Amino acid sequence: GIKAPEIFLKNATQKRQESLRRAFPDALDLLLICVESGMSIEHAFRKVSQDIGVRSIPLAEEFTLATAELSYL
Repeated sequence: GIKAPEIFLKNATQKRQESLRRAFPDALDLLLICVESGMSIEHAFRKVSQDIGVRSIPLAEEFTLATAELSYL
């Protein structure tokens, strides 16, 4: 019973990291395409967060948080 929370957190962390690792190259490619097409960086981040949500929900959440932080600048 003592090791169960530790194992649960370790497994959840590994799944999140793997999800981010798999989807990150596609997200960067999409971000580059959006910026090169003339979108602002804030709008490009929003677009990537919407489109990448199908592949990786944690990465989409991170891009959404980055968009919110950019809007406060």
